[in-house]
Order: sequence, then C-alpha cells, then structure tokens
Amino acid sequence: MADISITATNVVPATDAFVETVLLGETVTAGEILVYDPTDDDWVVASNASTALSGSANGQNLRMALSSANSGQTIAVLRSDSDVSLGAVLAAGRWYVLSTGGSISPESDATTADYSVLIGYAKTTSLLRFSPISTGVQV
Repeated sequence: MADISITATNVVPATDAFVETVLLGETVTAGEILVYDPTDDDWVVASNASTALSGSANGQNLRMALSSANSGQTIAVLRSDSDVSLGAVLAAGRWYVLSTGGSISPESDATTADYSVLIGYAKTTSLLRFSPISTGVQV
C-alpha cells in the first residue's frame, strides 16, 4: 500500500473535536500532519525522516491541518484525541502512521530508518481517531 489518498476539501473534524489556530511556517494542504518548529515559533509539515520533523524532539507537538494555507498564514488544526473524516477509505481497526511530507500511511508501510509516529486508528472506514504518538524510535 501507499499513503492514503486524502481529499483536502473533505477533511472535516467531528463536532466535539479539539481545534486550535496556529501560524504556518510553510504552505500546507488540509489533512497533512504538522509539527511545531520551536526555532521559528511556527508549524511546518511533519515527516518520519528525522527526530525533529517527527515530533519526538519537541514534546510530540503534532497537529493535523484542517484547511490549506500558505506560509505566514494562520489556520485551524486538529489536536489529539479527536475524530476526523478525511475523505479517504480506511481499514477499520487499523493503525496509521506518519509518512513523508505530512502524509499518512498504514502502519504496515513503515520501512527501515523511518521514525515511528502513530497518527491514529480507523474507527470506521471513513473516520480516523487522531491521537498522535511520536516514539522517537527508528524502525
């Protein structure tokens, strides 16, 4: 399998989701996973390629973009322990992990040298429980 195909216009948080507003340090697309960059005090696209970009170097500050926006703009982001529809087909009961470029992939796609970051699990075939955990451990 590959990264799940998220439809940016269909990224919709549950009505009881935890949402906040953040400042972007680069252009993002709805559904991408973001990480806090303490150096510039803004949020950038996360990646499983390094400890800093995987969130393990900064207290697991990971969020999900709820809209698309450019660097320097503020957007609403999803916080942990929230449900979200991604406009993607998920495998109910399966775990999903951070991929490169802020993407999400099935846990089984993690490869050697990836930093293991659990993004959440599929509650149904259309609903993801966003509950990120950055382990700081390489596969």
